[in-house]
Amino acid sequence: MYWSKRMFAVIIVGVLVSISLRFWQIDKLPTVIFDEYHYIPAAKVLMGLMPHPGLEAWRGRSNEIAESPDPNFSHPPLGKLIMGVGILAFGDGPLGWRFFSAVFGIFSLVLLWLISVEFIKDRNFALVPPALMSFEFLHMTQSRVGMLDIFLMTFCLLGMYAFFRLRAGGHRLLWTWVGAVGFFCAISTKMTGFFGLFGFCVLYLLYMPQLAVRIRLSHIVRFVGLVLLLYCSWWVFFYSRHGYSFADWINFNLDTGFRVISKLDAHTYESSPFTWIYNWRPVYYAYKSPRTLIALGHPVLWLSFFSLLIWYVWKVLQKQSDSRLTILLIWFATSYLPYYIILWERGNGFLYYMLQVVPIMCLFVGCYLQSQSKKLMGTYLAVYLAVFIFFFPVVAGVSANHRWIDLLREITMIGR
Repeated sequence: MYWSKRMFAVIIVGVLVSISLRFWQIDKLPTVIFDEYHYIPAAKVLMGLMPHPGLEAWRGRSNEIAESPDPNFSHPPLGKLIMGVGILAFGDGPLGWRFFSAVFGIFSLVLLWLISVEFIKDRNFALVPPALMSFEFLHMTQSRVGMLDIFLMTFCLLGMYAFFRLRAGGHRLLWTWVGAVGFFCAISTKMTGFFGLFGFCVLYLLYMPQLAVRIRLSHIVRFVGLVLLLYCSWWVFFYSRHGYSFADWINFNLDTGFRVISKLDAHTYESSPFTWIYNWRPVYYAYKSPRTLIALGHPVLWLSFFSLLIWYVWKVLQKQSDSRLTILLIWFATSYLPYYIILWERGNGFLYYMLQVVPIMCLFVGCYLQSQSKKLMGTYLAVYLAVFIFFFPVVAGVSANHRWIDLLREITMIGR
């Protein structure tokens, strides 16, 4: 695959802009924000940079079987270990806390481009989905904070890229291992990584027509077994060294899984999955500080995606489906609908959980734009970029004129 010199120059400029936006003033938001209060201390404990808080830190919570080597035992340790490497490399400060979030944000753009190349089959249009995600609000914000969701999304994208390579006839052993490692890392970051594994299995079952159904089912069983076997390495190389028997570790993981669906205390910014689809309740990470940082979706992308989603479901009902869009519809359903199940009892979710769906939105809109005129696509991208520039100070947490910041705050509070 190659491009003209002009297109290559556009790509280089786009890459440099994406990198710059994710690192620019990333160290200027000095305070620990939102869930960084949990993850940063845990990362420092795992790296041996501060003493373990001990069992006192969670006394009163049920079903504790032993002291966890990770004080933030609500999620597996991989994402916090990655953050810990950043703290070791760049110090215990904003840059160290958030460095690898930015790196993974950039890597996720590369993975989305690779998926687009496999999926769209047009080297020019394949640039549209990563371009959309590069300037998507929620992706930008999560790439600049020390939280786990950007790691989870990137690992799930790696696993799904393996599916598209397998579907295209890629080397089976290689891409099976790549996919297994991707979902192992996703589950090792957050238990909701199982959603990505579930989506892979459903798509493999439905969209590998060159294989008999029996063989597909056999491959799925072995693939899931490989992922779970890799996940067991946490006990072998980590938890067993802290006195956990294998049975203890299994019980600990079950307890962690139950915490995902357990009822939590009410939170100011909690919201139901139904409200996420229309971007209703943003999460204000930093609101009263001189720098405002708000987690919300790009309104142009989200509105166009969910409008197209309704349109396409209607077309499917009319038996006018497109295999590419149907794949994306299934991928979306397996990434989004499970939240209705796990939050049924818990009743406490946040808009930024939708980060896992953002790449699907970009692919869906990109596929639609491919069938439209260049004028419509150019107009859409111009409006998209203009809205991003207007909201950039509050989705990146950078300094700007205080009147501009106040206006953006008021806009995001409309109707809430």
